[in-house]
Amino acid sequence: MQGWPERLAAFALAGATLTAAAAGTQPLAEIRAAARAHVARLYATEGAVRHEIAVQRLDPRLRLARCDRPLETFDPPGARRHGNTVVGVRCPGASPWTVYVPVRVAVIRPVVVTRRPVPRGAVLAREDLELRERDTATLPLGYLTRLEAAVGQRARRALPAGAVVAPGALERTPVVRRGQRVILLARTGTVEVRAAAVALSDAAVGERVAVRNLRSQRVVEGVAVREGVVRVAL
Repeated sequence: MQGWPERLAAFALAGATLTAAAAGTQPLAEIRAAARAHVARLYATEGAVRHEIAVQRLDPRLRLARCDRPLETFDPPGARRHGNTVVGVRCPGASPWTVYVPVRVAVIRPVVVTRRPVPRGAVLAREDLELRERDTATLPLGYLTRLEAAVGQRARRALPAGAVVAPGALERTPVVRRGQRVILLARTGTVEVRAAAVALSDAAVGERVAVRNLRSQRVVEGVAVREGVVRVAL
């Protein structure tokens, strides 16, 4: 399989010259610096997210005419924003050329991981979890950035200590179950009304669920708010 140095030569467009021009050659360090600056600009507004940019070396045999205009950079079609990607660098001057610089972009942010082993089927508690920095570009299954997003959910599979908690590894734990007698809670202003009802389906916290009021026999829809409690709007 060809490595990046060999592939770079193939990527160079017909306008690139591989022999020294009269005006001299373009320093490869300047091409790499342009690629780094391009990536840094893309992520300059992402706040607390930290990025680590590693610009790969170019083939030292590459000889390009020194550009008589400022270098331009661009994202090639299909280029990824994170992980292993490439940045296009081109000379728009009298002797135009284009090269593609391989870059590795790590996106470092705090994500939810397990503090200790979690068996399959266990309901996650806050003490089971913590936030640790990880390169999210290496997490194709996804990740969570808030502990609250995992607390109270059930593990679909066993999770070792230090494992990144992906959304697909969890299932929501029902707080209301089909056939369960629940409290129907409604509030208007400072007045709170409670009634007995029966849930017609399972629901986790925040999910909508239909319930039958035991007194009126009317079926209404509300939101499960905690174990055995459904809130409805008046």
